[in-house]
Amino acid sequence: MEVRGIARRSVARVMVLIALTVGSISVVGGAALAATIQDYVAQADELHRGRADASKMEAQVKVLEEGLAAFPESYDILWRLARAYEFLGGIAAKENKLPLFEKAKGYAERATKAIPDGLDGWYWYGLTIGRWGETRGILQSLSMAGPMRDALEKAIKIDPGHAPSYHVLGVLYRELPGVISFGNINKAIEYFEKAISLNPDDIGLRLDMAKAFIKKKNYTKAREHLHYLLTLPSDPEYPASDEASKEEARKLLASIEGK
Repeated sequence: MEVRGIARRSVARVMVLIALTVGSISVVGGAALAATIQDYVAQADELHRGRADASKMEAQVKVLEEGLAAFPESYDILWRLARAYEFLGGIAAKENKLPLFEKAKGYAERATKAIPDGLDGWYWYGLTIGRWGETRGILQSLSMAGPMRDALEKAIKIDPGHAPSYHVLGVLYRELPGVISFGNINKAIEYFEKAISLNPDDIGLRLDMAKAFIKKKNYTKAREHLHYLLTLPSDPEYPASDEASKEEARKLLASIEGK
């Protein structure tokens, strides 16, 4: 009887230890969960810095999709997937762009739902709406203009110092027709000026401002921005984009010579 009693007490102590251990695992598991998401994010960001090599962007997508399978509501993974697919859509052949931009838009939209006041979610949603609509054609692009503007304005409301959102809004107002939509070249220039005040050495931004002044037939101002951007160093992480912008700037300068 005594042996059985000791056995019962030993079993009870073991059960208590098991319960305590499970509790400890839950706590540790919570910490591991956050660290694991950060591991996916850190790896993705490192691959993004090497985006001059398209294979690294494809590897980034694989990493992020694996992360999303484990953490389906992760805001940090979702908006990065939107960023990665938008980039891949930008460098893809014309016939392959639409599905990539569609994926980018879908992930960005999910990010806005995961964290409704998240800056990156709204910025990438606004940008990818535009890319998706533009690829589908002019009518679809016009129908997407309002949602695109609204998303970017939400991003600015969250962070009034977010230069990329002002930049994309400037492009939107510059490119939209004013007769059948809300295009407005003066409004576009206002947005570009705000973006430049926040990020004066962005080569693509300066090029877009110059295009706005050319559209307004203010060639003196256009030349100022074109000449300035040609003095700027290209982004060492992804020089191809800036070098393409500089080549376009040279062509624009030649086209407005004497005007």
